[in-house]
Amino acid sequence: MTLVLLHTVFAPYFYMDGLKKVKVKDVSLLSYLDPLSAIVYALIVFGEVIGLRTVMGGALILLASALDLAKGS
Repeated sequence: MTLVLLHTVFAPYFYMDGLKKVKVKDVSLLSYLDPLSAIVYALIVFGEVIGLRTVMGGALILLASALDLAKGS
C-alpha cells in the first residue's frame, strides 16, 4: 500500500506542484537528465554493467542538454 501511495499519488503530485515553481526551460533540461539518472542509479544500486551503447546514449543526452542550454542563453 505504501508503494502505491508513494509512486502513484505523492510523486506525481510533488512533480506537478514543482512544475508551477520552475521555468519551462529548466523543466525541459531536467527531463533530458531523467533517463541519464536512471542509468547512474542502475549502476550504483544494481551493479549493472554499462556498455558502449549506454555510454553513447548518455553522451547524446548530455549533448542535447548542452545544446538546449546554449540555445536558450
